[in-house]
Amino acid sequence: MPEPDLAGPDQAVPQCVFLDAGGVFLSPDHDLIVGVLQDVGLAVDRSVLDRVYYEAVARMDASVVESAEWRERWWAEYCVALGVPGPLATDAAMELRRREGPWSRVFPGSVEGLCQLAASGMAIGVISNSVGTVEHELLQGGVCQAGRGGLTEALVVIDSHVVGVAKPDPAIFWLAAQRAGVEPERCWYLGDTVFYDVNGARAAGLRPIHLDPLGLCPHLADHDHVTSVAQVGALGP
Repeated sequence: MPEPDLAGPDQAVPQCVFLDAGGVFLSPDHDLIVGVLQDVGLAVDRSVLDRVYYEAVARMDASVVESAEWRERWWAEYCVALGVPGPLATDAAMELRRREGPWSRVFPGSVEGLCQLAASGMAIGVISNSVGTVEHELLQGGVCQAGRGGLTEALVVIDSHVVGVAKPDPAIFWLAAQRAGVEPERCWYLGDTVFYDVNGARAAGLRPIHLDPLGLCPHLADHDHVTSVAQVGALGP
């Protein structure tokens, strides 16, 4: 991979494109979701689960407050977005959280989009709120790896659990930039939430880009939006 361009500041030519892992590349395993909901007596159409993921994210963004229980709240919003009846939604959300496991579902087209970014000469990094497993999940999913190898090379893979700071705290973005040897003001960040990703990246000086495949974000004039990873490379100044 080409070395990052360290010339004068210009966010139109980023030194590095950092990306989230969950919601950009990975989501919870569909077999898990179907199995848990079948256990509580609900049939699930697998074809809607990717859409439901982003609907749940939008619901979280509309009401989120920073909380250590954000995963529990996200699963609750997921069940609502999926249409789980009220009396069952709480139990289903609790069981999904209890049995969650690694996020192993890879969004269609996301890896190909990343390969396009890397092939265009853009340096890549990952910043994720995770539980110490994101580097392994990305490797197992065939997405990327830290350093050289058979997959797309990431300059850094930052896992909030490992480094002890999480989005939207700007410190996690500054740490990623420092470890990658780049300047935050010359980097972009792609994530699927406003609260954690857009707000955090902006506070740290990165250009925030919102992955919003369903066009649900109401803040169209506030920040850049794309519907796929591949579209990031086409963004202008």
